[in-house]
Amino acid sequence: MENREVEGLSGIASYIEEMEFKKKTLGGCDEEDVMEKIGIICDKYQEVIHRLCERQGRMEERAQKMQDEYQKKGGELLESINQIHEYREHTLKKAEEEAAQILEEAQKKAKEEEKKIAELQTQYLREQQEYIKKTNKLREEGDFFCERVREILKQIENLEDSHKVE
Repeated sequence: MENREVEGLSGIASYIEEMEFKKKTLGGCDEEDVMEKIGIICDKYQEVIHRLCERQGRMEERAQKMQDEYQKKGGELLESINQIHEYREHTLKKAEEEAAQILEEAQKKAKEEEKKIAELQTQYLREQQEYIKKTNKLREEGDFFCERVREILKQIENLEDSHKVE
């Protein structure tokens, strides 16, 4: 309770304690005076009740404002959460697309490299076979040449022998 309400209630209590009724000459209280005093007490209680109602109204307004603010903030929070969720989903989708593209490019590049390797292996094997053929031909030619040189040497030797005998 606010101070004004406490003061109002204590004021009523003080009034009742200090209240004096006019006595009738034959005893008892003057009815009119009692009714007047009760009316004053009722008026004082009415003032306290009125102030309490005003206070309650202000508190209800404040509570409503707080609830409205809470709902507004809650709505903003939900909107922010939804935006974050949408951004997250968008980012994940974009990352997945980029990853798929990178993977596709890497696979394409790997196939190209495999093709180049296969071409180089084929070229290597062809060149190796050519070198083997050339080597064999040179060996044959070398063998033939050696054979010819031996024959020529033999002929020279035979000629020398025949000149020695003569």
